Amino acid sequence: MNEREIHLVRHGETDWNRQFRVQGNTDISLSPEGLIQAQKLAEQLVDIKFDRAYTSMLSRAIQTAEEALLGFDVPIHRHPGLNERKYGEYEGRVFSDIEEEFGKGALNLRHPLGGETTQEFVERVNSTFDEILALHPEESLLIISHGGVIRELNQRLNMTDGKDDEIGYEIANCSVITHTLLYGLYP
Repeated sequence: MNEREIHLVRHGETDWNRQFRVQGNTDISLSPEGLIQAQKLAEQLVDIKFDRAYTSMLSRAIQTAEEALLGFDVPIHRHPGLNERKYGEYEGRVFSDIEEEFGKGALNLRHPLGGETTQEFVERVNSTFDEILALHPEESLLIISHGGVIRELNQRLNMTDGKDDEIGYEIANCSVITHTLLYGLYP
């Protein structure tokens, strides 16, 4: 049976990343450092096989894809299901202020006003991933998205329930995480 790879990449840095602000679904562009990270990502991608790329609808992911894939002959698809979790009232606030007001872990354990519940987010990400895999059943894919989306997909592809994972573990900007799947078989 043949294999294919799924490559997960977090977008480049934004000013809000540097300020430790919750971005969520707020559309924030890459910082100058984020653009440099995306350009350096292109060097890593030269040695990686993928047939097409997917990105969220948010500027920071789109800009990362456009910069990193200059000179690559692959289609880039945008999908709103790959957007970061909607954090509602938390968006734009500093992480430490949220924890001070609502307690440690509030970002993942409390449903923010105007935001998605954890269950809504998990269902959206997983149904989007199922859709993408079904559309391209024998292709290797590059998915440029967000920390929360990548954590959820890692949990699924590693077939863990997440209970032993550290909530909110850090995924570096423009890092590449690769999963190998057998054609027709995926979690």
